[in-house]
Amino acid sequence: MRALWSEGDMTTSELTGKTNIPLTSVAGTLDRLVKAGYTTRRTEIVNGRVRYVYEPVLSEEEAASEITTKILDSLVQAFGPLAVENFSKYSDKK
Repeated sequence: MRALWSEGDMTTSELTGKTNIPLTSVAGTLDRLVKAGYTTRRTEIVNGRVRYVYEPVLSEEEAASEITTKILDSLVQAFGPLAVENFSKYSDKK
């Protein structure tokens, strides 16, 4: 979706058309992203029909940083020193 978001606001139908992902999957994923605070949704009336338009809240880099921080925090909380030790080993490999 990275390149898609750079195009600006999009509807579920537009995302479905560009990705060939079923509308129900796109709509469900976008709903979860709205609830998590990663995107916003606004309602528009077009030709008497309601449509939802979505826009990312964070840049790709900001979202990646926030998500990886949450994952790392949960790993440290669950596994403590072992997680930190493995992070250190991993970074030494790079």
